[in-house]
Amino acid sequence: MLRRGYHESISKAQIKREHTKDSNDKTLATEDKYLSYLIKNAIPERLKRASMGERVASNLKEVFMLISVIGSVGIGFVVGNLTVNTRTPKTQAQ
Repeated sequence: MLRRGYHESISKAQIKREHTKDSNDKTLATEDKYLSYLIKNAIPERLKRASMGERVASNLKEVFMLISVIGSVGIGFVVGNLTVNTRTPKTQAQ
């Protein structure tokens, strides 16, 4: 899960970079909404449940995984923004 999030976010960063010429670009709007939901709702709700003694181990495990994946995605996004595409264009066969 961590590896997948990392690599997908590198791709998302490249997509974002290619579409940032338009100042009204909403290329990653869905991802932004989901991240906001995780940070504002999902993680706090699980912490609240754990603090009330409800499925403590399970809720804390989920919080740990969510934070880990968010971190992995964040690192991948930064790497994707810093990486220069070094692939050489394919030449057409003659």
